[in-house]
Amino acid sequence: MCKRVFSLLLALVMVLGIANFSTYASAMPLLSIENKSVNVGESFTIAITLNNVESVYGGNFTLQYDNSLLTVESSDFGSIVSEHTKNCNLDYQSAGNLIRVTFSGAKSLSDDGTLITFKFKAKENVSGIAELTFTAYKMYDENGSSVSVDVSGGSVIIEENILPTVTPTATPTVAPEIVPAIAITGGTVTSGKEITVSVDISNVDNVYGGNFTLQYDNDLLTVESSNFGSIVSEHTKNCNLDYQSAGNLIRVTFSGAKSLSDDGTLITFKFKAKENVSGIAELTFTAYKMYDENGSSVSVDVSGGSVIIEPTVTPTASPTVAPEIVPAIAITGGTVTAGEEITVSVDISNVDNVYGGNFTLQYDNSLLTVESSNFGSIVSEHTKNCNLDYQSAGNLIRVTFSGAKSLSNDGTLITFTFKAKENVSGTAELTFTAHKMYDENGSSVSVDISDGNIVIEIADTKPILYGDADGSGTVDAIDAMVVLQRDVELIGDNQIELNAADVDGDGTVNAIDAMLILQYDVELIESFPVENMRN
Repeated sequence: MCKRVFSLLLALVMVLGIANFSTYASAMPLLSIENKSVNVGESFTIAITLNNVESVYGGNFTLQYDNSLLTVESSDFGSIVSEHTKNCNLDYQSAGNLIRVTFSGAKSLSDDGTLITFKFKAKENVSGIAELTFTAYKMYDENGSSVSVDVSGGSVIIEENILPTVTPTATPTVAPEIVPAIAITGGTVTSGKEITVSVDISNVDNVYGGNFTLQYDNDLLTVESSNFGSIVSEHTKNCNLDYQSAGNLIRVTFSGAKSLSDDGTLITFKFKAKENVSGIAELTFTAYKMYDENGSSVSVDVSGGSVIIEPTVTPTASPTVAPEIVPAIAITGGTVTAGEEITVSVDISNVDNVYGGNFTLQYDNSLLTVESSNFGSIVSEHTKNCNLDYQSAGNLIRVTFSGAKSLSNDGTLITFTFKAKENVSGTAELTFTAHKMYDENGSSVSVDISDGNIVIEIADTKPILYGDADGSGTVDAIDAMVVLQRDVELIGDNQIELNAADVDGDGTVNAIDAMLILQYDVELIESFPVENMRN
C-alpha cells in the first residue's frame, strides 16, 4: 500500500514541476533557405539563415539540390559562426547533389542571421523550379544534447532569357520583399467600336527596366496604336505591334538609368472590336521580366485582363455557352513496404478531343527505382512510347502517344511498377514536369494535372511492450515521467517510444496515458485499454 501512495505522490510532483518549467521553454531554432528567381546560365547566391539561437552550441545539416538544373560552386560561412569550428563539404556523396555542413563551438551562437551562403549556377538552356531541401539536420546545446529545430526549405525559379543577359557591375542587390506587379485593365465595347486598355505597374521602387509580350484574340480584336505613360518618360522604350506573323502579339520594352519612381500606367493600347462579333477577348502576358539597377531579374506578379465585346443588336435570347470540358491526367499513388514493389497508374479523363499527347513524370530516385511500364487499353490503337529514365539524372520518365482518332474512353493511360528501396521510409513525390495534349489538327489542348505520391513504410516486427515509454524493457513510474515530459514538450518524439506510450489507444500521448502507467505500476490495473482493443 505504501508503494502505491508513494508512486501517486511522485507523479503529482512531476506533473506540477514539469508544468511550471514548460512555461519557460524558448522558441525552437529555425533553419531556413532563401528563395530566388534567376535566369538560365546565371550565377547567384542562396543564404541559409538560423534564428532563435540562444541554446545552439553546434549543429549540422545536409542540403539537397536539383543537379539537373543547378551546379554548386562555392560556400561562405556567415559572421554568426566566426568563433566556431566549421566545415562545408560540397557534393560529399557520389550523387553530386548533397552538401554537408557542420559547426561547433565553446559557446552558444549569440545572434540570429546568415549561417552560410552557397554560390550556385543555373545550367544553360534549362528552366524550371529547383527545390532546395534539408534531408538531415541537428542542433546541439552546451551538453551536446539534441535541440529540436524547425526547418523551412526553399526553391530557385529558373527562367529563360528574353533580353540579353546584362553583366552586373556590382554585387546584385537582394530582391525586395514587395514584388512589382503588372496588370491589364480591360473593359466592355460594342462590336465595330474602339476601346483603350491600360497596362498598369505597381511596387516599382527597384524597377529600372523590363519587357513583356501581350497576346490578344485577333479573331475578335485588331490593335490600332499604343501610348507610353508618363512614369517611363525618362526611359528608353519601344512598342512593336504585331511583331510576329501570327498578328496577335505585342512586344514592349523599356530601360533607364534610374528606377521608376511612381506606380501608374506603363502603356495604353487602342483596340478595335471587329464588326459583327461578340465574346470575351482575353489579354494575357505570354512572357514578362523586370530588371533592377544591375540588370538582374526581379520577381514580378502578373494579372491578365479581357475585353468584353457586345453585339450591336442585342440578341433576343442569350445563347447557352457549353462549359469547356478540359482533359485531366492524374496519378494514383499508394503505400508500400520498403523493399517491395507497387504499381501506380496515370489516368486520363475528358478525352473526347484528345488525339495524342506527351508528359514527363519525375519520381524520387532516392526512395524508388522504376521497374517497368504498361500502356492501358484506351491507347491500344495509338502509336506510343515510354522511355524510362531518359536523362542521366535517372528520375524522369517520358511518355508519348498519337493516333488517327481521338481516345474514345476515359481510363488508365499507362501504369508504372516501382520498387521501394531497402531500409528507407518517407513520401516519394510523383510529379508532372511537362505535359501536353493535342487535337486532330495537332493544336495544343488545355489539360488539368494532379500529382501523386507513394508512402514508403518500414515493416515493424518488434513487439510492443505497452507502457514502456523509455524503451527500458520494464513498465514503471519512470515511463510515466517520460510521457509527462513529452506532453509538455520538454522532450521530442525521437526521445520516447510513441506506440508503447499510447496505452489508452486514442492516437495521442498525454497525461492520461501517464496516469494509466502509474496505475499499472502500483497494480491498480492489470492491463491497458489498448491491449483490450487489440484483443
